[in-house]
Amino acid sequence: MDRRGTIRVFLLPGLGNKLFQYVFARLLAEHHGMKLKHDGIKEFGIKKPKCKGDKNLPTIRFKAREKREKDWWSIWNNKNFFKNNYKIYGYFEDYLFYKPHLSKIRSWFKETSITNYEDVVFHLRIGDRLFDKNFIESTVNPGRCFDVFKKIRYRKIVIVTDLKQWDIINESDLGNLKKLCHSSKTINKDRIILNIRYANQIIKSLSSLNPIIHSKSDSTIEDFNYIRSFDKIVFTNSTFAWWAATLSKASSIGVYEYWRKYKGDDRNKNLGLTDYPGWYSWK
Repeated sequence: MDRRGTIRVFLLPGLGNKLFQYVFARLLAEHHGMKLKHDGIKEFGIKKPKCKGDKNLPTIRFKAREKREKDWWSIWNNKNFFKNNYKIYGYFEDYLFYKPHLSKIRSWFKETSITNYEDVVFHLRIGDRLFDKNFIESTVNPGRCFDVFKKIRYRKIVIVTDLKQWDIINESDLGNLKKLCHSSKTINKDRIILNIRYANQIIKSLSSLNPIIHSKSDSTIEDFNYIRSFDKIVFTNSTFAWWAATLSKASSIGVYEYWRKYKGDDRNKNLGLTDYPGWYSWK
C-alpha cells in the first residue's frame, strides 16, 4: 500500500479566510487520499483532527500565490502529490477552483433554511475597513451604492453590517473607534478621517432607502447564518459574505464586481466575477 502524506493547513484570522483555507485543503486531501491537519473552526463545530503524519516522508511548504490557477491545478493533477507531507499557507481565493465541488463543499456544513423570500439582505463591511489605507479604492461608490437594488424586486432592504451601530461615525473619537472595530492596523490619521467621511456618505446614501439595520451581533456565526436565511443576497467585497452566500440556498446573489481593483488586473481577486447558479456581478 502507498504511504500517503499529511496536509497541514495554517488557518489565518477571519472566518472567510479560514473557510477558503480549510475548504481548499480538505478538497486537496480528499482528492489525493491524504490526512488533513488544522486547528479547527469552532464557529462551525469543526474540531482539530487527531491524526499523526508520517515523519519519514519529506515535508514541502506550499504557499498560495497571486498567480494562483496554474499552481493550484498543478498540485491537484499531480499523481505523486501524496508522496510528501505539506504545510500550506495563503488564502486560495479563486471561485473557479471550487465551482466543480459546490455540492460536496455544502454537504460539509449544517444547512440554514431560507425564511425570508420577500426582502433583500445587503452585507456591508465598513468597521475594520476604516483602518485600511485602500478602503476608498476598494469599496462601493457612495453616490451609486444602491443602484443594484433598482434591478431587484423586494419589500425591504435589510443591511447586515459590522458596525456596532448604524449612525454617522464620529471622526474625533478615533481611539474608541479602533477598539470597537477590533483593528490592529496603523495608518495615517488623515487617511482614517477621509475613510470615515467616505463611509458616512455611504451610510447617508443607504439610509435614504429606509433599510432595516442588523448591526454586528456578539456571535459571528449568527450574522453568517442570518445572511444565509435570505433568498436574495447582495454584498460588497467580503470573504465572510462570499462564503455565507456560497453556503446558502439563495436564488439571487449579487457580488460586487470590483473586488480589489486597486491591486491591478494581475493581482485582483476574481471573486467579484463569481458565476455560480443564481449569481450576478454588480458595480
